[in-house]
Amino acid sequence: MCKFKDFAVLFLITFIVSSNAFSAEEIYLADANETPGKIFQILVDRPGRPGPFLWPIYFRNSGNVHAIAFAGYGPAYFTDANRFDIYKTDGVSEDRVFTHSTYVRDLAFDSRGRLYFSEASGARENGVIYNLNPHTGRITRFMIVPLNEVGGSWAGHFAFDSSDRLFISSGNRTPASIYEYVSGHFRQRFTHDEPITGFTFVNDQTLYFTNYRQKLYELRNFRNHSVKHEERSAEGLNDVALVRVPDGGICQLSGRVSGGEDLWPYTYVEA
Repeated sequence: MCKFKDFAVLFLITFIVSSNAFSAEEIYLADANETPGKIFQILVDRPGRPGPFLWPIYFRNSGNVHAIAFAGYGPAYFTDANRFDIYKTDGVSEDRVFTHSTYVRDLAFDSRGRLYFSEASGARENGVIYNLNPHTGRITRFMIVPLNEVGGSWAGHFAFDSSDRLFISSGNRTPASIYEYVSGHFRQRFTHDEPITGFTFVNDQTLYFTNYRQKLYELRNFRNHSVKHEERSAEGLNDVALVRVPDGGICQLSGRVSGGEDLWPYTYVEA
C-alpha cells in the first residue's frame, strides 16, 4: 500500500504508473496530545484548499498516537506512550502486534525492515532499545543508552539513517540535541533551542524532526535547519515518518471516509 487516504467510500484501487509518475515524498506526523489519536499526512494542495496542511488519514477510537513508523510501503506501526503496546494499521483498522513489560516510547525500522522499539527510562535508569520480531513476538536487547552520555535523560526517540547508523534525540527539553552512536559511544551532532522529539532521515545528509509543538524542521548536514511545516492547530507534534513513493509499478490504495455530500468535491486520487 503506497498511502492512506480518506475517501467518501471504502475502496480498493489498483493501477499502473509510468516510471516518473511518483516524484514526491510523503510525510506523516503524530500529535501526541491529540485525543483520540490520529495519524496525519502533510498534503501540499487539493481542490478548494491550498496547502500545505495536515490531513488526518487514520482515526483511533481511543487512546493516543505517540510515535509512528512505516514498514516500506506497508502498514503504519505506532505506539501510545501511555500503554505497553505496539500497534499496526492499514488506515482502516488497527491490530495490537506486541505487548511489552513497561511503557513503549518510540519505534523505527532499519534498512532491512527490522523493527526496533524503545522503552521509557526512569530518571536514573539508562534507556534501552530492543529488536522485535513481530511474527514471533521475540525481543532481543539491541542497545543500552547511557544517560551520562546524552545529557542525563532520554525520552526514547531514535532513528536509523540509510546506512543503519543509530541516532537519538534528547526529546522534550531545551536546549535539545541529536546524538550519533559512534565507536561504542554517543557523540553530539546538533543542538537546538527548541525540543527535538521524533525524527527521520530523508538521506544521510538531511533529516526532518518535530519540536513537540507546532513545527516540523528540516536539518541539513547537521548544521543548517529551517521550518519545513508549521501547523498552528497542532498541540504537540511528536514524531515524523517518511514514506518514499515508488518510481513505478503497481500500487494499491485503500481507505475510508467520514463525511457526506460536502466531501465529494474534494475526493480525488493522487499519486
